Amino acid sequence: MKKSSLPIFLIVLFALPLSQLNAQCPGGAQLLTNNKCMYVTWASPPAPLPTSLIYNGATFNYDSGAGTSGIPAVYRASQNCSGGTPELFTGTFTMSGNTCTYAAGSLPIELQRFSVEISNPGAKLTWLTASELDNEKFFIERSGDGREYKIIGEMAGKGTTNEAQYYSFVDEKPLQGVNYYRLKQVDFDGNFEYSPVQTLLFRKDGEIVVYPTIVEQVLNLDVPETMEEATSLKVYTIQGALVYQASMEGTGKLTFDLPALSAGQYVAEVLNGQTASRTIIMKQ
Repeated sequence: MKKSSLPIFLIVLFALPLSQLNAQCPGGAQLLTNNKCMYVTWASPPAPLPTSLIYNGATFNYDSGAGTSGIPAVYRASQNCSGGTPELFTGTFTMSGNTCTYAAGSLPIELQRFSVEISNPGAKLTWLTASELDNEKFFIERSGDGREYKIIGEMAGKGTTNEAQYYSFVDEKPLQGVNYYRLKQVDFDGNFEYSPVQTLLFRKDGEIVVYPTIVEQVLNLDVPETMEEATSLKVYTIQGALVYQASMEGTGKLTFDLPALSAGQYVAEVLNGQTASRTIIMKQ
């Protein structure tokens, strides 16, 4: 895929695949870069992981993460990973020492737009391609936590074409809370690419939604307009130690900054009046 005009969300902490890697830089890797940081997932993570990745002359040094589907390996060119425009790409890597250098390859489709919106019933996904090369099909995948995805639908691709193609799909039974959607585009030869992740919120009356569950810097709370009291957030270690607490007035999207927490699992406890909830989150 080429550069997408879609905005980058924080939840887009989640990686895009590079399905063609040579044997020295093991295959099955998924990558996303916004020219500040690169997020990498291997189907079978190498041991040890490459210490750095080079893309378009920029060096991304390994920072953290196991390189598994739940915990991507983070490679940094900048300490601030947020912002920037995501680049979707495919190609090959060559290894020198413990450094993998990227070389561009051919692109199966050019995705111009991918969006989700509430419809009746459920959620409507639409996407537009500017061109396609050997595109067999799309799998539509959904997740409730941004980590484990399940296929909820399939649509045939248009093979090879230079004409714009429009697609739509309706998820008639979305999950309660935040729904994470992505497209898995599959070529006739079995190679595949993932789209950027899009999110859509379905909430029960009076429910405060906590997202994303994989956190890099900030944790968001979506507070119903009917709640008039301040919302408090407490974050505990799995062992029960309180490591963060804050409160904030207002409704809608409230954002809490969590940069000082070490990587690992935590419990986020949210309280507003008589409404309370606990959610497991992963800090990267």
